[in-house]
Amino acid sequence: MKGFGFRVSGFGPGRRAGSAPAGAGPARRGGFTLIEILVALAILGVIVVSIANLFDESTVAWDSGLRRSQAMLTGRAILDFASTEAGAAIDDANIGGGAPAMSGFALQQGTNAVTTVAYTLPGDGIQRNGTYLFREESQIAVPVFEMDFRDRYADVDLTVRTTDKGRTEDRDFETRVFLWNRNRHRYDVE
Repeated sequence: MKGFGFRVSGFGPGRRAGSAPAGAGPARRGGFTLIEILVALAILGVIVVSIANLFDESTVAWDSGLRRSQAMLTGRAILDFASTEAGAAIDDANIGGGAPAMSGFALQQGTNAVTTVAYTLPGDGIQRNGTYLFREESQIAVPVFEMDFRDRYADVDLTVRTTDKGRTEDRDFETRVFLWNRNRHRYDVE
């Protein structure tokens, strides 16, 4: 009945007056049982652990990518620096040597001053004239660095090794440089 602010329930087809609705037991209070709470907590725990593992794996992947990009930048920088100097190498019999090599001679660009340039691998990096051009880190190393001088060009080869998650990966860098000073010699003016 509408309009009077109350409603009569419990009556309808198939029900008798005074009978309780089907499936109704003793009166229940609203809330969750202990088992429902434990199941919800277990599901929540699985979700939290999964998200924590996802963050951990993404951090490891980020660090791995960072090391790889550092290795690429290191290799390219060393190769660029060394190949620039290799291109300026001269064949100078007046300074005790002859053909350039890793411990050969390079002409300073723009001047006539000749500087002895020696690249060495002491075991913990690359040195140029006793000063570190690159010092190895715990996960980035340079095991191979070679300059091979030919008649008109020099081949510069470099290997950068990264150690990441228990595996070792080598990246090879190489270039061929035209020796633009190959016919130039230093003459001492007396």
